[in-house]
Amino acid sequence: IIIPGAIARLLVLSPRNMILTSVPVSLFITTLGILISFQWDLSTGPTIAVFGAFMYGAVRIFKDKLAPIL
Repeated sequence: IIIPGAIARLLVLSPRNMILTSVPVSLFITTLGILISFQWDLSTGPTIAVFGAFMYGAVRIFKDKLAPIL
């Protein structure tokens, strides 16, 4: 619940845009977490959480390169 909002906070400035950005980010994290857990036969919940943490770290590291796109 917190990771998509934290990722959106890094990418946008206004609270309205943060809400609108966190929804697709959460769908992306959840979908890929489920697919990864199915592919490698892992537990779904922890896989989604670890993938979300990985995405947060990636956005935090590459935020400056993503800023012109968003």
